[in-house]
Amino acid sequence: MSELHQRLTHLPPSERGKLLALLREDRDGARQTPLRARGSGIEAPLSSAQRTLWFLDRLTSGTNAYNLVHYYRITGDLNVEALREALRALVRRQQILRTCLRENADGPIQIVVPEVPVELAVVDHTGGLDDCLDRARREVATDRIPLDRAPLWRTGLYRCGADEHLFVFAIHHAVFDGASERIFCAELAELYRAQLTKTRPMLPELTVQYSDFAHWQQERLAEDEIRRLTDLWREELDGVPELRLPHDRPRPAEFSYRGQSMTGPLPADVPDAVDKLAKSLSTTTFVVYLAAFWVLLHQYTGQRDLVVGTSVSGRGRAQLAGLLGFFINIVPLRGHLADDAGFRDTVQQAETKLRTAVANSDLPFERVVHAVAPERRMDSSPLFQVTFATAPGIVAPELAGTKVEQLFLDHGSAQFDMAWAVVQSGQPVTVVQFNDDIFVPATITAMIEHYGRLVGWLVEHPDSPLHEAPAPG
Repeated sequence: MSELHQRLTHLPPSERGKLLALLREDRDGARQTPLRARGSGIEAPLSSAQRTLWFLDRLTSGTNAYNLVHYYRITGDLNVEALREALRALVRRQQILRTCLRENADGPIQIVVPEVPVELAVVDHTGGLDDCLDRARREVATDRIPLDRAPLWRTGLYRCGADEHLFVFAIHHAVFDGASERIFCAELAELYRAQLTKTRPMLPELTVQYSDFAHWQQERLAEDEIRRLTDLWREELDGVPELRLPHDRPRPAEFSYRGQSMTGPLPADVPDAVDKLAKSLSTTTFVVYLAAFWVLLHQYTGQRDLVVGTSVSGRGRAQLAGLLGFFINIVPLRGHLADDAGFRDTVQQAETKLRTAVANSDLPFERVVHAVAPERRMDSSPLFQVTFATAPGIVAPELAGTKVEQLFLDHGSAQFDMAWAVVQSGQPVTVVQFNDDIFVPATITAMIEHYGRLVGWLVEHPDSPLHEAPAPG
């Protein structure tokens, strides 16, 4: 196995696009387009990823489905002033936390403001943790975060007991992604430590900011490159069919963004078997889980030609590793399943599709939609209605002298018909966020259970024809 393949195999799921993104540099001359700091300008173009969110936000009517909400239970001797000052320092350090998205005569742009207030007032609450969580959800998490007003985040700090606090951080997806959460937690913890010890924080210098990345990305996307990407995606998605999953209820005339989440464990022996097959095929566990998901959808729909959406990382340069921001772009992955093919062939097809998608992921999603020109409908998302991802485990800031635990609440929203994720932490679990206008929980529970059985069978019988795989029910 080559060094590149070894690195791909062991790449954390949230960063799976990083290494593959480097493949783009030789192809499109990115090395001749330096990523550099541009000073303290207050305006910048939207990144490709932000254009996608701007496009989707305009299709909605005040949804909170793109609020990313993090709840951290803090037990121990919390120094509130140190936490407040750490958060202020983080906002000064990371420009994206002082950014909003507005529209001018030429279209949407980023606006960077010099400073935003960070109050973080303590709210005394005496009703138990569950009641405190419910209050925080109402006061901080559920209201839509408007894109045109900085900052695109909210915080809350609740004192639930003598040595217990609940810290809530809600932020719009347009300025934050999965990798950002780990950076946020790590930097907040270090800045908190520095406040406690009255020492200089041990953080690397940020040589560029997110707005610099957006400028750089725009310069790379010259007209000939946009034309090439448009032609590629138009050809890749030509004649793409709509996924015909059986619904429990009739689809409403307009997509509501209402939903809920269900979670189920994978069988205990599945993760190791998936890892073993991935290594033998010089690919990632994400690719194996994705290929199995294609098979699952085929079993439920009877379709052999199907498209699933996924997100790929845009952090292909070392300068971007420590930045908060929205770097991912959502891309369609189209699978063609032959009944007599084996799972090994399906995994290799998924690997090829992912490599192609990552290498050509700079085109904003709305441009892909425009290139393919599917029938626009208000009742579902264009091109695909189901997404799939793998995700790392739980993360929380390690605040000195305390114990911090991340908690989760279901906020009753869904961005797609279904969004599947295999969370790879400890014993992996499958999490499905689904639109409950069209699916009932029992259906999702059955699909999760069957997916676990199906993955297990497929990785143990990678050369058997797919039609021999266990069917639902």
